[in-house]
Amino acid sequence: VDKAAAADASEAQIAIKPKNGATNASINNAAQVTVTKGKLTEVVMTTQDGTPVEGTLAADGSSWKPAGQLERSTTYKIDATAADSKGREAHENSSFTTVSP
Repeated sequence: VDKAAAADASEAQIAIKPKNGATNASINNAAQVTVTKGKLTEVVMTTQDGTPVEGTLAADGSSWKPAGQLERSTTYKIDATAADSKGREAHENSSFTTVSP
């Protein structure tokens, strides 16, 4: 076990919904990013062609969600970064596709 690497690991735990690889995801309030033992510092959500999706970060940095309804039959990518109380960063990403009409 690499104790130095373990000591440098962030305590922040990022969860992204829908899970990576999901298909037929809901277009209404399905996407969200949450973190425990830390605060989200950056969340970037884009469509497959790179178009950014606006979103709202909670005032306490514990969660993020898209500002509006998602498009149908669209693949989205979410990249999230959070930091724990010691400033150590954690990263997580997910790609999912929304339901067809």
